[in-house]
Amino acid sequence: MIENNYAQLFDLFPNVSISEWEKAVKEDLKGCDFDKTLVWNTQEGFKIMPCYHNADVTNYKPEDLSPALFPFLRGTKTTNDWKICQDIVVNESKVANEIAENAIKNGAEAVHFIFRSKVSKNSLSIILKNLDLNTFFYFTSPSNELLIAEFLSENSSIKTSINYDPVGYLSINGNYQNNEKDFSKTFRKLFNLFNSNGKLINISGNNFHNCGSSVIQELALSLSVAVEYVHRLTDSGFKPEEIFNLMKFTFAVGNNYFFEIAKLRASRYLWSKIGASYNLKNEDCKMNIHSETSLWNMTKYDPHVNMLRATTEAMSAIIGGTDSLSVNPYDIALKSQNEFSARFARNTQIVLKHESSLAQVTDAAAGSYYIENLTNSIIENAWNLFLEIEENGGYLESFEKGIIQKMLSETSSKRGSDIALKNEKILGTNLYPNALEKITDVDEKPEIYTVTKTDAIFKPLKLYRGAEVLEELRLKSEKIENINLK
Repeated sequence: MIENNYAQLFDLFPNVSISEWEKAVKEDLKGCDFDKTLVWNTQEGFKIMPCYHNADVTNYKPEDLSPALFPFLRGTKTTNDWKICQDIVVNESKVANEIAENAIKNGAEAVHFIFRSKVSKNSLSIILKNLDLNTFFYFTSPSNELLIAEFLSENSSIKTSINYDPVGYLSINGNYQNNEKDFSKTFRKLFNLFNSNGKLINISGNNFHNCGSSVIQELALSLSVAVEYVHRLTDSGFKPEEIFNLMKFTFAVGNNYFFEIAKLRASRYLWSKIGASYNLKNEDCKMNIHSETSLWNMTKYDPHVNMLRATTEAMSAIIGGTDSLSVNPYDIALKSQNEFSARFARNTQIVLKHESSLAQVTDAAAGSYYIENLTNSIIENAWNLFLEIEENGGYLESFEKGIIQKMLSETSSKRGSDIALKNEKILGTNLYPNALEKITDVDEKPEIYTVTKTDAIFKPLKLYRGAEVLEELRLKSEKIENINLK
């Protein structure tokens, strides 16, 4: 019987250092520049090598980290389970209730109600009527948070997140929510009403992504907003652990597959380090992450490609260890919510969870030299940008000075140029577009962003999709053709 001596097998192959590998490659390149030919310079500002020999990580030792243990880079749970969430835009309470009931019966474990109409306790009662209260309910309704909290205080069994985010409101509207520059008084009222069954503050990092930000900017700015809340609310008498435990982060997940996995890993690491600076217990340093697939990547033309985008984006979020996830409908840029696209979005997660078994393996990316180095690079670059914002007085002061807007505008302008020049490719838009495709079924104002019209006193961040400019040109051409045909 032959013994399986794997150690002897590996001894047959000599160790090759990265310098030896690079030397052999340079000889094969026959004089071509190694960096220009094989090294990828990312929009995030760091280089991606064509090969990683081993994890040259400076911020942590991958072999020393375990899931569910501080600093939580590998996850906050011992499993990789996540809540399948469906977003529902509320225009009519009864309709929203019917959509939610159908979603829960068909696999949704969380429902996110996004209000576009007036909210009352009666409308909330109608919306939640007969729904399974084991479901998690998220509520986004700027300026109506107190009313929602009062309603929920009378129904303490409901597990919820109210998504209070006055800094996020300021960012996309250019004015203070309810004209309150000091939001601590409203927060104290919410705090006194709120039960311990969920989260109260939401950090809307997805807004930065949907302005065209880089991965580094989305993470650094999100951390800066979160620290702004911690500073201002602890100054008002709250304990740091109270704020940390009531906070949820919402990140958008783009199509840069490995970067997005690394972003979520890096975000937990950095947040835990920030928590440690407040001398919090390890358990209080956990980051709760809700992810949503990118709106920035969505296209009107060739919309079924959005299904593929959303699937890989969902995989990034799941492998990165998200706590809950919303997959945006593939036709969200074209029309209002509808059952077919909502079902497809929901089923994408169901397949990934129950057929692909992605919930069974915690931090499947661990040990990958590439992803560990990506995680390390994102940690370093996001932390440096975070410190730069703090040196400028923190997020709110930087926003009021226009520093945040300028930063994101420069990045989005660069990305716009790259899309126009096809350096950044959008399948079906600037890469392999179907010239014969026409858009005949499109809403004038699809329900894609939650922005309240207000008199801005600061320049708001611009939410947009990367394909918008090229789509507008095509739509104008179609209208001209239709006029000529008539």
